[in-house]
Amino acid sequence: MPATIPGHSVRFGSQQLQQIRKALRIADVVGARVTLHQSGAQLRGACPFHQEKDPSFYVYPDKDFYICYGCQAKGDIFDFLMRSEGYTFSEAVQSAAAAAGIELEVQTSEEHDDERRRERQRQKLYHVNEVAMDFFRDRLHADGAAHAREYLEKRGLGPEVLHHYRIGYAPDSWDGLTGHLQGLSLIPEALEVGLLRESQQGRGPYDFFRDRIMFPIADSFGNVRGFSSRILQSDRPEGKYVNSSESSIYTKSHSVYGLHEVQRHLRQADRVLLVEGNVDVLTLAQAGLPPTVAPLGTALTAAQIQLLMRYTQNVWLMFDGDSAGRKATLRALPLLLEAGSGGKVVLLPEPHDPDTFVREQGVEALRLMLDRSLPVLDTFLQMTLASPDAPISERVRSLEAVAGLWKWVPAAQRGPYMNQIALMLRLDVKDVRPVLEPVSGAGRFRIPASAPVQVLPELNLSAEEKSEYKHLFYLICFLSQHERMVSDEVLQFLGDQLASTSVRDLWRLILEDTLWKNTDQLLTILPPAIVKSYQEIAESMKNIAQPEETLSEFLRNFKLHGVKRKIRELDAQLQALNKQEQGELYRNLLLERMNLEKTRNQLVQFRGATHDEEKDPEYHQFS
Repeated sequence: MPATIPGHSVRFGSQQLQQIRKALRIADVVGARVTLHQSGAQLRGACPFHQEKDPSFYVYPDKDFYICYGCQAKGDIFDFLMRSEGYTFSEAVQSAAAAAGIELEVQTSEEHDDERRRERQRQKLYHVNEVAMDFFRDRLHADGAAHAREYLEKRGLGPEVLHHYRIGYAPDSWDGLTGHLQGLSLIPEALEVGLLRESQQGRGPYDFFRDRIMFPIADSFGNVRGFSSRILQSDRPEGKYVNSSESSIYTKSHSVYGLHEVQRHLRQADRVLLVEGNVDVLTLAQAGLPPTVAPLGTALTAAQIQLLMRYTQNVWLMFDGDSAGRKATLRALPLLLEAGSGGKVVLLPEPHDPDTFVREQGVEALRLMLDRSLPVLDTFLQMTLASPDAPISERVRSLEAVAGLWKWVPAAQRGPYMNQIALMLRLDVKDVRPVLEPVSGAGRFRIPASAPVQVLPELNLSAEEKSEYKHLFYLICFLSQHERMVSDEVLQFLGDQLASTSVRDLWRLILEDTLWKNTDQLLTILPPAIVKSYQEIAESMKNIAQPEETLSEFLRNFKLHGVKRKIRELDAQLQALNKQEQGELYRNLLLERMNLEKTRNQLVQFRGATHDEEKDPEYHQFS
């Protein structure tokens, strides 16, 4: 993993990213990890991100780009390093810069006092969590924790797994941890990360976690960012499972339990199991089953899946077998499909969870369940499609539920799945096909009338780059006012639509540090020539009268932008293929292009535009 100077951070801008790309050939970076063979103007090899018999992984040296037509993984040098090494974007840049012999700017405290202070504060918060973790671990072995140890023993958890996962116990006291931290002058930090709470009666801080089993939540570097906990006395009014409150170092929807403990095994295993409970994680780890993590009691999020897919494309799901677990599974499947996960789904029998299943049925029985698991889409079909004996209206309704996910099914798999669905519903394929064709609505993103049209300064940018920069500026301004309206899924979607390397790099930097919250820092990473344009757009977007409508129309319009870009990419790929030698791949890509063209026409019609829309000057401004 790239090394950084302790207490320092590394800065880089779009110019340095371009410099790294010029210094490193993507064929060399990928070729160090994948055996590549010449295939026309491209290089071809077996995809490193999923198992395949026929190589469908291509590197385009002239475009500094790679794509797998099997699992849909694609991107540039930095994307490849993030996927193959599990790096963050910043780590990937540092690794590539080191390989290219390019020195990145290191910030010192003298040059960037504000940022250094923020880093020191983060280290203080990590430290107070580490101190609390040691306190909880020590209390687990104290006289007053006999019932906690008995609970863990009843769950079949031995000392080795408890030690490895650093499990502890929060005593049944209002001031146990408070007194400990007071002596170390860590009360302000403990309040900030939610270990303590202020009394409403003005009696000072008190322990937030009381009489609970404590599960530390560590990031990939081992920093303790927060805690998950389970209450031991069921008659208490507090929630059974409670996590740390969100802070500057902990966001529940972006974290998973157990990742730090299993990350070094993920590449070798090439899969990760997602279960619901922390105890499930410990039980499966103790049983020697594949690396397992849990989503911390929250509904599974796209951000959590993307975090895991830095390490492996194969994210498996094994939620509880009860009614709530089935519902959680059904909610999670579309997220896995959209992310392109090659994982499978284990449907445990009711009322088991992974922990009870292993304890009652045994490890080998669970291994058998893993062997019999189904791919994500097959599971969704099994859980969603109506019985073939159901009324035709009911079968069609269930088919429409599948149609909502169809756009995420790779083109090469659509034909076989369409036949399978027709058989499962006892319908004719010709009746199934129209329902499953991609259907999307789109409208024009209309800026409020008070907002003047801004024109980007000349930067030798293409029309597409200018368009994408403007999209990005409007998005940043929207996020600065209405961040809660924009889900992680939407942020991921927007990033996927960006084609321009410079705009995509800028978006990654902004996203990684949520820079829409810090305008001053944001301005330091914008290319100087476009700072004025951003400031003018920010001024025009100060008061958004109808945020819901503005966001909705922006997303619909951006989708059309992405569809057109994908059509252009497919046209280039089709032109580069040998139709005779690569006939099957050619046909699959052609089918995908036809589907995209249908989607494009539907989006254009929704906007009330014609196929001559490119002649419309407004189109160039906002699409």
